Amino acid sequence: MAAESEPGHGSTFTVTLPLPERQPRPADPTEPPAEDEPQQMRVLVADDDPTTLQLLRVVLGRAGHEVTTAVNAQEAVALADRAPPDLVLMDVEMPGEGCVSTAAALRAAGAGRVIAVTGHSAAELKLLYPALNVDQVITKPLRMEPLVRELRQSKERR
Repeated sequence: MAAESEPGHGSTFTVTLPLPERQPRPADPTEPPAEDEPQQMRVLVADDDPTTLQLLRVVLGRAGHEVTTAVNAQEAVALADRAPPDLVLMDVEMPGEGCVSTAAALRAAGAGRVIAVTGHSAAELKLLYPALNVDQVITKPLRMEPLVRELRQSKERR
């Protein structure tokens, strides 16, 4: 552990934790993925927030999924037309077309499950969700458990 401090400039604390080396398990091509390891999927993330796009691109990419991103509804539909995704994670309040018409266009393009991602409260969602024309709603800040659950459900429906 180390600490540096300068009056008027703040302090920096550095903690180094030793972790055991993780040994990768050799892949057996005849063995199906474990229950907690969803198969690779094509995931389209549509959000006007660059931080959300980058976070989901990295997290889903590290999990082995093919991730494409769009910054608005029109771009999302165009990408889905070219390569229909297995799962779409779409911000509810993205610029351009509304969530309802975008979800319909994504489905027409052959997209699998369409999941709305929103910062709305649970009370607002009760009013909002039925009208969105989506399979599920996940709230921000994003947590891994609901995201992994949606990946599994999308895999099962392929």
